[in-house]
Amino acid sequence: MPPKVIARNADRQGGVLPVSAAARASPGKAVAPRLKLEVRRLPPGLTLTEFEETLGDEWKLNNGKVDWREYRQGKTRLPGSGKVPEQSRCYLHVSNETYVREFERRFLEVAFPDKAGTHKNPDLKHLAPTLGYAPNQRTPLQQQKQRTDNRQGTIDQDAEFIAFLEAETQPIVKATAVDIAHQEQKSEKVVVRTTPLIEDLREKKAIKAKAAHAKADKTEKDKKAVKSNDAKPATDKDSTAIQQQKVEQAAKELGKVATKQAAAKQAQQTKVAPTAPSKKPAPTSKPQRVASNASTTGSAPTSPAAQRVSAGPRQRANADGIKKMLQKDLGIRPKPTPPTQPAASPAATTTSPPPTTSTPATTAPPPKVPAPKPSPTSPKAYLKHANPSQGMTEILIQQALAQYGEMGHVTIDPRKGTAIAVFKDGEGLRKALEAKRVVVAKGAVEVLEFRERGNVNAGVGRGGFRGGRGGRGGGRGGAQSNAGGAAAATSAPAA
Repeated sequence: MPPKVIARNADRQGGVLPVSAAARASPGKAVAPRLKLEVRRLPPGLTLTEFEETLGDEWKLNNGKVDWREYRQGKTRLPGSGKVPEQSRCYLHVSNETYVREFERRFLEVAFPDKAGTHKNPDLKHLAPTLGYAPNQRTPLQQQKQRTDNRQGTIDQDAEFIAFLEAETQPIVKATAVDIAHQEQKSEKVVVRTTPLIEDLREKKAIKAKAAHAKADKTEKDKKAVKSNDAKPATDKDSTAIQQQKVEQAAKELGKVATKQAAAKQAQQTKVAPTAPSKKPAPTSKPQRVASNASTTGSAPTSPAAQRVSAGPRQRANADGIKKMLQKDLGIRPKPTPPTQPAASPAATTTSPPPTTSTPATTAPPPKVPAPKPSPTSPKAYLKHANPSQGMTEILIQQALAQYGEMGHVTIDPRKGTAIAVFKDGEGLRKALEAKRVVVAKGAVEVLEFRERGNVNAGVGRGGFRGGRGGRGGGRGGAQSNAGGAAAATSAPAA
């Protein structure tokens, strides 16, 4: 491969770059001497005092050789951090160019140890201190050039300022009538235009506003009506009368239903009854045998089966019984009425078998006469709605009931929200029952008559057990057992 031949640049003459004629014609500027020096790579722990002591007193600030100085302390790093310490540096400005050589000789003669011992750092052994000219030779000692405004003091010659002064000196001229008429014509020409869309939106907005106004008026009227109704509270007598009417109406309806059921059952029994004689003994023989056995054994108890047979069909409750039962459940005190002999219910008359002379055990038992409700004799009262959550306590209830009579004690059942109050006399209990409701704390308790559970109709045998369980079933069971005992007692002398 042949060697490359480097072509000689035609523009060069003897290896020197050409200089233009303009550059040769302009005189060169005098180069300012460089008096700002920079000492770098000083130990990180070296202070300014140690630096000046090392150089000597002649190189201190304002001693004739140095007129400006700036020292920047380095930073040490913790061992094991992996970071190189930052070394210190010093900038200084000498007053004369001859002092540059003198400072260089002094710098090369001395070393820069520090008391902290950072000059012994193995990472800085190859980074010895250096001396050189500072890249930026400016210092605060140099005076900056002051720039002056060429237009300063020439405001009187400015055209805009002259026009402003002339406008301020001229008088104010009022507009003529022709100008006013012209302005009025311009204002008349401005016509407000609308579009069908804007008109439709305005119409919908007006309809919505009208509907909202009507709704607000209706709501206000309803509120006034409610307030007027609340202003006339119903008295206790009116509420009691209304409840009494409801109870009577319900009792009548239940009585009608019971009558219809009894009639349907009687029709079904007459339809199913056999017409031809059968080999089975007559139904009257069983009661006779039971009665004869009872007479022979003396005081032997009758069997439950015999009691059920001799008791006859079950008596259905009449309207008065249903009425009293509803009054008891609702806590309504019935009006005292003289005891009368009520007529037998239709169900009892239709379902009872015809009496016979030969078998007195088959005769229907006499209708049950409801005993008159006795007046409260026990000094105990049953209180409903005695809720501790409304701030009711035994002491507060006792204090509230003390206004009707002398109190014994009060016991609250917080689980059921009821209480039992014991009066020392029956007169206080009677007054409390007449008051019905007594305000206690944040609520009111309802005073009712206290009834013992053991006073419900108690029967004998199986009927007595059902009667002891309470409720409607218990009452019926007790009635059946009593009826059976009565039948057995009547059949005994016949045998």
